[in-house]
Amino acid sequence: TPDAASPARLETFPQLLREAAGGAPRAQPATADVAAYILFTSGSTAAPKGVELSHDALFECLTIMCRQFGYDADSSVLNVLPLHHADGLSEGVALTFFAGATLHRPARFSVQTVPTILETVATQGVTHLHGVPTMLALIERSCPPDRQPFRTPGFRHVLSTGGPLPAPAWRAFEQRFGVQVVNAYGMTEAGRELLFCGPDAATRRIGTNGRPVGCMMRIVDEAGQPVRRGEAGEMHFRAEHFMTGYFRRPEESSEVLHEGWLRSGDLAIEDEDGFVTIVGRKKNVIVTGGANVQPEEVSQVIARLPGVADVVTLGMPDEVFGERVVSCVVATAGSTLSEERVIEHCRAHLAGEKVPHGVFVVEALPRGIGGKLVMPQVRAMAAALTAGAGGQADRAAAPDPTERVLALAARCFKAPLSSLTRDCEADTTPGWNSLAHMDFIVALETEFGVSVDAESMLEIVTLGDAIDLMQRLHETAKAPAG
Repeated sequence: TPDAASPARLETFPQLLREAAGGAPRAQPATADVAAYILFTSGSTAAPKGVELSHDALFECLTIMCRQFGYDADSSVLNVLPLHHADGLSEGVALTFFAGATLHRPARFSVQTVPTILETVATQGVTHLHGVPTMLALIERSCPPDRQPFRTPGFRHVLSTGGPLPAPAWRAFEQRFGVQVVNAYGMTEAGRELLFCGPDAATRRIGTNGRPVGCMMRIVDEAGQPVRRGEAGEMHFRAEHFMTGYFRRPEESSEVLHEGWLRSGDLAIEDEDGFVTIVGRKKNVIVTGGANVQPEEVSQVIARLPGVADVVTLGMPDEVFGERVVSCVVATAGSTLSEERVIEHCRAHLAGEKVPHGVFVVEALPRGIGGKLVMPQVRAMAAALTAGAGGQADRAAAPDPTERVLALAARCFKAPLSSLTRDCEADTTPGWNSLAHMDFIVALETEFGVSVDAESMLEIVTLGDAIDLMQRLHETAKAPAG
């Protein structure tokens, strides 16, 4: 840390390095035993682990991805994914610099910045767009019908990574924009993508995760024996360019890197043609909007709240987010525990993506004779509760939609209802991010039985805008035809 008394204001990272080191940073040989970076990931456990990747491994990873994606010095890549994720660091900064390509990061991704991002694609000669499935859904939904930002002479493909890409959404995006979507699966521990579905014809089959490229793969059962094609098992990968290990965690490193194989923790099926489809996770990680959430961590935080007797957290399927975080809570006798109180507690102790989208206070959780949760019954209960919470309200209710809009906002933004007013803005309201905005729009449409077009969606900057829009749509719907 620089001396606080120093009059110089440090505005760049190189300035900070020079101040801290007392001179220019010293170059270090890029050998196999020198780490290129240490990137922290939760993976399949709640505790973050530092994935240490050597320069040799990183260069090999980048070589494979350049070859697969067709990157060269003429490529122009738009990747606004977070730099603390491999999707933003390895496949953004490192990959484009390695290829001598151009990297565009015009704005932090949100519903409001979609026009800026698409304008960059259309006018700056972008050849590749990298995103996660939720980003693709937001772009497809919020882009005006008359705009075709990807129909430029040099654009090649869109890459979707970081989570499952449903086949209907995949086809809808390609048909809407006339562009190819490449689906990929990777691991931070591998430094790159491992399965590629496109852009080449040999690996492309919509609805699958494609085929392994630049590595060996096997699918095994609980005993570590290969399964037959068409049967589910855990994916193991083998290559010379995986992580050195988890930083200062030799035991956990040896559990994941075992006898030369990288254990993914993901379950998949390989068909007769060699295409791989991921069907679940060996460990119960929730992937919501491209972010990994460990359900036990969420439950542990909720359990510390006074009035909680029992709790379970799980992921429920969702077309926009992939999965949503849902918690079922049993209150102690005499407690006045509420959904709002649980979410408020979670907001104070968890990162935003880990805060449950839905909290249901129930009388009891289904447990077996030994006290173990019966997860099929838990999932069935959560599915019924989720479906009930998403039902439409009475459309014949009073025309003033204020209370209903604010209630939906509280649910979607995971915020106390008492903190929301007409004047709340997207930029200053906690929990109102791009994913929550899309959720809010869908909830408004479901609640009021309306359709919100792309232009109106982008114009919702305050909750008052949403209230006024619902009022206008209500009046339009009841106006006599002609």
